[in-house]
Amino acid sequence: MVLLDACSILKSDQYDFLCHIVGAPTNDLSLDKLHEYIHAKSLNDYVHIHGPLYGKDKTAILQKSNAMAFPTLDDCFPLVVLEAMQNALPVIASNEGAIPDMVLDGVTGILISKGNAEELANAMKRLITHPATARRMGEDGRARVLESFSQQAFISTLCDILRIASK
Repeated sequence: MVLLDACSILKSDQYDFLCHIVGAPTNDLSLDKLHEYIHAKSLNDYVHIHGPLYGKDKTAILQKSNAMAFPTLDDCFPLVVLEAMQNALPVIASNEGAIPDMVLDGVTGILISKGNAEELANAMKRLITHPATARRMGEDGRARVLESFSQQAFISTLCDILRIASK
């Protein structure tokens, strides 16, 4: 709901945007509840719910996007953040779990306080009004994924750990 509250702020401030929500419903948040909230906030023209997407469908939505917002309340290592970065998207995400190890604030995206719709809206506004900055952050994020989170980086780090442990 933090994302929808941020979208409501963007709408009231007359920003032009379209938010795609991708993911499976949870015990705490059903698709019906999302639709009701979107309708109550008059966001029908601004927010589209896709449900869970996988493979090519998920990649297609990432490639059509300009940024990814992930205002999680409790994810410790969300792979979707790395997937967005791999697709050269700047990421706006909660300062939660390992996210600050993935997203470098101001470099590959923007970190926000957990549960803060105003901060999220301000970060979204920043990327909307500064598209060159958003593109640069996305490119820097892609480079970061390749350098630090790729399979080759994992193998290299694991080999270093094993070398040190065997001494």
